[in-house]
Amino acid sequence: LRVAYWSGAARMYLQKPVAGWGAGSFPAVYPSLAPTWASGMRFTAGVRNTHPHNAYLRVAAELGTVGLLLYLGILAYAFMVSYSSLRNGPPRTQLVGFALWAGALAYATQNFFSKAPMHWASAAQFWILIGVLASGLRVGRAAAEDAETRFMPSAAQWALFGVVSCLVAWGWYSWGVG
Repeated sequence: LRVAYWSGAARMYLQKPVAGWGAGSFPAVYPSLAPTWASGMRFTAGVRNTHPHNAYLRVAAELGTVGLLLYLGILAYAFMVSYSSLRNGPPRTQLVGFALWAGALAYATQNFFSKAPMHWASAAQFWILIGVLASGLRVGRAAAEDAETRFMPSAAQWALFGVVSCLVAWGWYSWGVG
């Protein structure tokens, strides 16, 4: 089943490689691009698939290259920042930090064969974990910097950042779906 789903997702990506088909479009588009050999198999014929069992292929098919690069960039940034800060951090935080890092790495690997990121219960835990890992940069810098020299955004700056982020996400979603 997964080979058929992955093949369909790859076809989706190849037809619209830049912006993809739009977020959440896999269940609607896959039936028209499913491999012909899959319709002849008794365990795939007539089955309505909602996901390709591969988070990275789904992001590529639905959001295109731009969305995939953003998705992978967030993951790579969190892993790189957390690894470098944990490696140079105080020994008491290294054990917990590397355990979190290994858990996130296992989850990111699981994304190749699973649909877990599409369920809010799993996705929320994963993205919170990625946020904790990315905060490792702050922990690493806090030891090296003085409290007065650190940049601390105000509530208004955070609100502005949130509004701009939402507008960019909405614009990208609208453009990708359109």
